[in-house]
Amino acid sequence: MFLAITALEDFWDASKEILFIGSWCPASCHSTAGFERPYHLMPSPWDDRERYYRAAAYVDACSEALLRELSHYLNGVHGTNHSERYWRIVLGPWLILYTSIIYDRFVHLKAAFAEYRDLETIGMLESSYRVPSNFNEAASFVEHDPYNLQIFSQLLKLLNHSFIRKPFRGSFGGPSKNATLPRERVLRFSERLMRFPFQSRAKVTVRGTSLSPVQSWKLAWATGFQALPLDFSLVPRSVDHTAVFNKARLGLSELPSKDEFQHMLIVLLPTHFPTLYLEGYRVAHARISKVRCTPLLVSGYAWYGDEEMKLYAARATEGKTCLVSVQHGGGYGVYRCAPYEIHERRLADHFLSWGWADDRKNNSNIVNPRFYELQRKVRHRMAGKNILFVATGQPRYLNRFHSCPAGSQWDGYFDWQVRFFTKLPADLQSFVRYRPYPINYGHAGEFRVQRSFPTLKWEASSGVVWNKLIEARIVIIDHLGTTLLETLAGNIPTILFWDPQRWEVRDEAQRYFERLRQAQILWHSPEGAAEKLLDAYTDPGRWWNSDLVQSARGEFVSRHALTKENWVSTWAENLENIAAAGFNE
Repeated sequence: MFLAITALEDFWDASKEILFIGSWCPASCHSTAGFERPYHLMPSPWDDRERYYRAAAYVDACSEALLRELSHYLNGVHGTNHSERYWRIVLGPWLILYTSIIYDRFVHLKAAFAEYRDLETIGMLESSYRVPSNFNEAASFVEHDPYNLQIFSQLLKLLNHSFIRKPFRGSFGGPSKNATLPRERVLRFSERLMRFPFQSRAKVTVRGTSLSPVQSWKLAWATGFQALPLDFSLVPRSVDHTAVFNKARLGLSELPSKDEFQHMLIVLLPTHFPTLYLEGYRVAHARISKVRCTPLLVSGYAWYGDEEMKLYAARATEGKTCLVSVQHGGGYGVYRCAPYEIHERRLADHFLSWGWADDRKNNSNIVNPRFYELQRKVRHRMAGKNILFVATGQPRYLNRFHSCPAGSQWDGYFDWQVRFFTKLPADLQSFVRYRPYPINYGHAGEFRVQRSFPTLKWEASSGVVWNKLIEARIVIIDHLGTTLLETLAGNIPTILFWDPQRWEVRDEAQRYFERLRQAQILWHSPEGAAEKLLDAYTDPGRWWNSDLVQSARGEFVSRHALTKENWVSTWAENLENIAAAGFNE
């Protein structure tokens, strides 16, 4: 039997019976139903969700152990004496990605060969391997088949399986995300001119949060221009460096390890460790060291793909800058497992959440201005007849262990959509506007939804979703994410549904979701959600404005999506209090 490990059909043997290691393999066929030759499909090892969460804990422990080793090693290579926290800020996001993807592919291979002993496959020739330049490129690589073929090929060799190898000639990832649009260049230039007179007085720098450019400058005004947007436009962007397999890179494979899998992590490091952190580090560090550090640095999503900000923040902590992390996603405070939230709590001195800070040390609540702004606009809306269905997506290949479907389990996610739409009569389907996730990951399930329900109107997902939310009669959301916080905060009639065995909620958040379920806002079956839509569509307000619904919605919003008209005051007060408390008190 032949083992297909990716969707690259050039690396399949079409003459043999095929075993797909995951449902991502027949993606090019759009569904296994359209695959005519005999095939078998391996079940996901993560269908056992307790095993999934044990894996999440193990991967986290491996990442932490590797961070400690890399901190010592990189200090030696670069002639530095940076703290482990410094390297956590710089390497942390990539380590989460790297340990997660290698472990997931390792487990899939072990399961396949345990079930089928005499498997044949075709892997990638070593001369075709690629080393990512930074976190963003590594994350992009993971979304596509070639890099995963490289990983599987390397693991097969380490597991002592013999297989045919072929060269791969093609792109490893999507288009570069570093391109700057003309409008963005104009905006950066304008901000630089506005910032220049106040740079010397700045005590707080803000970068990569939920604040828009206009909102960032409102905060600057409210703080007497002591809190300024952080800008790197005067610092040349880090250039890509080619991986050099010299003593420094090859030495990565000699770090100590404690078990079979950790040994594999170490052995594979030379062909996966981003060049920015090795060959390109000294140049990038020298450039970013020219930027003045302030006593406080506030950031959210920039902790991941913004390499300049990470290097700046890492250097700033060694000068006693206080790091403040701000919530930037709906899974924070909710997901049973949220590795990005854990990462930010470890690196930051203070964490600002959207309502669930409780009495935790160095935590406080902040207002996301988007919530109130949407709430204000909704008050004056004229709802139409359309039903907005907001979908989501993740790469076909697992990229981290968090509380959502993983890998092949995305088939089940789209199965729930099919079950939902099947329950709706054709006349109601015609009012549905389906908004897919902005990034097309090539899931076969998404093609199946589009093909099975031709009366659905597919919205362009590249534009701003707000106008569509405001205009909708009812919004349907089939996943646990930020959009549901926006619609509930905006008081827009909303029906939620998802599989609770795939989108697990942590214990302290359960009661708030249970209230939503009792109010018939949240459903744990697509059929139940569809029946509620049928019942509520003619007059959504009769249900939505009831005391039960508004009480449940209000309690949820107070906990997870705080709204306040004068949002800027909560930001200014929080930053003032953090500064007054002193660094790392």
